Amino acid sequence: MTANLIGSKYHIWDQGYRPNSRNTQPKLPLAVVTYIPTVATCTGSHRSMRAYIPKHQSLSLKNVTQLQHIKGLPLDWEEKWDTVHQLFSKVPLYNKISKQFELDFRDKGRAELRIQRSVKNFQLTLEENGKQTILQLGRVGKSKFVMDYRYPLTGYQAFCICLASIDTKLCCTV
Repeated sequence: MTANLIGSKYHIWDQGYRPNSRNTQPKLPLAVVTYIPTVATCTGSHRSMRAYIPKHQSLSLKNVTQLQHIKGLPLDWEEKWDTVHQLFSKVPLYNKISKQFELDFRDKGRAELRIQRSVKNFQLTLEENGKQTILQLGRVGKSKFVMDYRYPLTGYQAFCICLASIDTKLCCTV
């Protein structure tokens, strides 16, 4: 995984990627995560994120190890939206009692874990105001998080998107 200096854009690569390689064929990213800078207010803040993954991911299972093969995003993916799934972060709701922004994890099967409030928590959907959560990350301890994901994400893509969320971002601390 590579990131820009301020942490507003992350590229998730397949294994063995070297950014300064002399390979003539460019490697295609498996996903791209972007953060939109947000301004903190006296009531707290939340981060807005988007993730982009290939729409038609080929999945090849090999014996018991079940390896997943993904071709990656096309080179011109920013112009060809029909080849890309765009995942949107849910906007947290303001809780008047705690006076903070919060995501609702209760109906997502994680109520028993007591998800703590954190700016690093997120839920991604396939539509801008979608109901079905594709990926969610919630803090359950000082350095402990829980992740849930579903198709069209692979486990590797989901884990890397979560790592991007946990990373420090200059773009989100205004």
